[in-house]
Amino acid sequence: MAAVPSVFQGLIQTAESTFKAAVSEYTQNRIAANLNTLYSNAMTSHLFKMNGGISGFVSHTGVDGIFTFPFNAAIYQVFAYLETPGSSGTMTLDLKVSPFGTNTYTSIFTTAPSIQYTAAASTSIYVGSSVANTTAPVLTSSPILVNQFDQIKMDVLSMQSGSPQNGGLQIFFYPR
Repeated sequence: MAAVPSVFQGLIQTAESTFKAAVSEYTQNRIAANLNTLYSNAMTSHLFKMNGGISGFVSHTGVDGIFTFPFNAAIYQVFAYLETPGSSGTMTLDLKVSPFGTNTYTSIFTTAPSIQYTAAASTSIYVGSSVANTTAPVLTSSPILVNQFDQIKMDVLSMQSGSPQNGGLQIFFYPR
């Protein structure tokens, strides 16, 4: 969607929108700009959680269920977190998308997010971040485009040993 120049963004005056009033091109542009602003900020998210002790989550697929997109969407950010690190190893998580009706899942990452046991407590990483003892996720494209009813799931590729607790992934997406 083409961006509307910010000069048109602003409040619509009552006189411009009263019943049977003439609507100028300027007013229409401001209405469109306001709608574009609302639309572009209509971001939503979904959180895949692993609660409590998670050291047993080794090579699990579909952790915390499968999310179905209610509309065509663009995933533009992924956030990974781990509240309490374990005593060794690395937590590596993956997100995989399946087009509706195919049951064929492919990763949305060229580099999956990972957090090492040496990372600080309550560590968070996201696409483009740089945090000690972590590997930030890298998307296969930016944004990741999905269609209505496509499904996404979180897989655990590797997990820290010891007593890691409370980790997961959060996706941020907007309608397209």
